[in-house]
Amino acid sequence: RQVGAADRRRLDEYFTSIRQLENQLALQLQPPAPVENFTIPEPPPELELDSEMDNVLVTHRLMSDLLAKALQCNQTHVINVLLSDTTSNLRRRGSTTTHHTLTHEEPVNPELGYQEQVGWFATQSMLAWRDFLDSLATIPEGDGTLLDNCLILAHSDCSIAKSHSVEGIPTMVAGGAGGRIRTGYHMAGQADPVSRIGLTIQQAMGLPVERWGTNSMETNRNIPELLT
Repeated sequence: RQVGAADRRRLDEYFTSIRQLENQLALQLQPPAPVENFTIPEPPPELELDSEMDNVLVTHRLMSDLLAKALQCNQTHVINVLLSDTTSNLRRRGSTTTHHTLTHEEPVNPELGYQEQVGWFATQSMLAWRDFLDSLATIPEGDGTLLDNCLILAHSDCSIAKSHSVEGIPTMVAGGAGGRIRTGYHMAGQADPVSRIGLTIQQAMGLPVERWGTNSMETNRNIPELLT
């Protein structure tokens, strides 16, 4: 079919970016060239490449771009991204101690007031969150970007991992949901149930939900400051 110049430019950009993603994925999956008279040593059993944070972040960036393209061309409208499982077996390069183990065993730095190595993993997780949002923010859509028309919820499964505390779980909302969500500010939860966020974003997306949550977390109070 015949398309206008703007649509043709958008299609060219889309197919070019898909080809770039394919090439990057192919490069990641390509084994190294064989070397004569070379013996590959057995890797230490406790060091798994897929649990090294640097490798996980590389894979995450590729998947972020791939998911952004899937949203852009309407292959899906709902996605779920998990940087690590609940036990978080991620580790730093050259270390055999996992993130999960550090949350329980690393002492709190008295000068910083928190666990320094655990804080490093939290920082890397936030950088991964930023990379995912950047993948959406760089795609034009309508008068704005793909991120402007998305609603993204991000959270941890606890607030203080050392004690498995679930009070004050850090939760973030990004994207404008097509103009239905306000962004750019911080709210203190004041011990409110986190399910208020879930209720609010469902209502922002037009779902006929008046109550949400179970037991003590059930609520009928949304967060009006989030809604436009």
